[in-house]
Amino acid sequence: MTHFNATQRQPLYPENMNNDVERTRRIAQSESASPQLLQHLSLSQEPLVREAVAANPNTPIETLFKLAREFPEQFLDNPVFSLLALEYPNLVDAIPKEALIPLLRCDRVPDFLVQQALNHPSASRAYAVFREAVASDPYTPTSKLDRLAIDNKKSVRIAVAKNPNTLASTLKQLATDKESLVRIAVAKHLNTSASTLDQLVTDKELSSVLTAVAKHFKTPIPILERLAADKNTFVREAVAKNRNTLASTLERLAADKEELVRKAVAQNRDRAT
Repeated sequence: MTHFNATQRQPLYPENMNNDVERTRRIAQSESASPQLLQHLSLSQEPLVREAVAANPNTPIETLFKLAREFPEQFLDNPVFSLLALEYPNLVDAIPKEALIPLLRCDRVPDFLVQQALNHPSASRAYAVFREAVASDPYTPTSKLDRLAIDNKKSVRIAVAKNPNTLASTLKQLATDKESLVRIAVAKHLNTSASTLDQLVTDKELSSVLTAVAKHFKTPIPILERLAADKNTFVREAVAKNRNTLASTLERLAADKEELVRKAVAQNRDRAT
């Protein structure tokens, strides 16, 4: 099929368009570009051309869906997007699964799409998998992490608790999670506040939580003092390894009945010299 440049009235052969990237990009941006031409240009090797196609409202819907993964922001900003929301009441089902993660990661993704993804009734693990992927992604905005922190799948909440950008306020909320693996992840997180660590010390369900608290560099001295007398060997070992543990506490742990703890004290002292 031959297309014409509206200004120069010269024939444009799609197979030659990649020879002039800027010219082709302008064509892909044109409001007069036909759906057939835009579909062809979506296969261009040039990212700038494909990006322009993703933003053009004349681009066929199926082509837009294919480009959404690579150009999520252009897809969301495309004037056609609002029409898609009307045409597909449950738009999350129409969008390819591989495109959902980059779309949900965008700052300006509409709330309705996020809610459809978070509350999808499907029993398929696929939806939990992509929510988990979003929760794990270090580029996910903290506002999205806050929403995912209340997800009904524990794997998603664990991912939020492990995300390096999760806020201290969100971690404090997750510190009361019913799943011990979530609480352990909170206890290990660098952003966890001293007050949240203090809160986690009351966790009596799992010694792994206390061990993680004993290792944390923000754990207050009084808590380390208390954990140094814990009945669990691994908790006391963690206190013995903590660089913030007082010398007087290390002295007491140096006489611990367990060799594992005594060795940890020796290693901690060696690092200090």
